Amino acid sequence: MARRFAAQTLRDWGLPQVTDDVQLVVSELVTNALRHALADGLNGDAAGAPVQLRLASQSYHVACAVRDPSERAPMMCPEDDFAESGRGLLLVQELSLTWGWTILRGSGKVVWAIFTVPGG
Repeated sequence: MARRFAAQTLRDWGLPQVTDDVQLVVSELVTNALRHALADGLNGDAAGAPVQLRLASQSYHVACAVRDPSERAPMMCPEDDFAESGRGLLLVQELSLTWGWTILRGSGKVVWAIFTVPGG
């Protein structure tokens, strides 16, 4: 559902050139939030869903942000050619201009990535 939301939003904004990269990163960030934050038994606050996705566009950049209830920082796994998982944040790093996270004291964290729109 998150991938479809990202693709439709980018189409609506007239930004098809970043759709593939944004969809993949959104998928990784939402999956990490669901797998790790919710696995810790955290449910978020009463104000909304435990995992939230936001997209924004300004000038020649697109940002995606995923909020989850965990205050644990994302951890990038060491590169391992034989690993069957653990490559998500490496993909985020490779596909985005920059990425990071912000701890929201008492409210979890937001993991974000920024993309440059080609031609900008």
